Amino acid sequence: MLAVRRETLSIDNEVRVLAWAGVMLIAAGAGIIVKNHLHDLGPLTIAIILGAAAIGCYAWVALKRKANLDEYVVLLGALLISTDVGFIEHQWHILGAQWHRHFLLLAVVHGIAAYAFGSRAVLSLSIAALATWLGVERRPTDEVDFAIRSFIAA
Repeated sequence: MLAVRRETLSIDNEVRVLAWAGVMLIAAGAGIIVKNHLHDLGPLTIAIILGAAAIGCYAWVALKRKANLDEYVVLLGALLISTDVGFIEHQWHILGAQWHRHFLLLAVVHGIAAYAFGSRAVLSLSIAALATWLGVERRPTDEVDFAIRSFIAA
């Protein structure tokens, strides 16, 4: 005779990994679509679509606020904002020689979103953008040289 055990099996970790992988695939797909359809749609249309998609992610989470996977939708919105800001800066050179300042903008926007939605993943994006703005710069030589500026003046 076969004994049946009625234990609860949690698949929470597996679902979270699949949600994260889905967000990464969608964000990568957005980048590929931007690259492949730039000339078909035009840069302004692409910038508007990316911005609308990011706002849609944030709005969905703000209105629903009950699903366990909200953090991943907020992460998708943040990644789409990063893609949009990078695309806009690359396309129109709004900041000119100070192009690296868009990392500060992303740090602030991601920080606000992280605290508004309680997302540690988006907070990590904010910290990474802030670290990039503070420390990594390209020198005006032929080779890429990374100089890490410290918070404390020597």
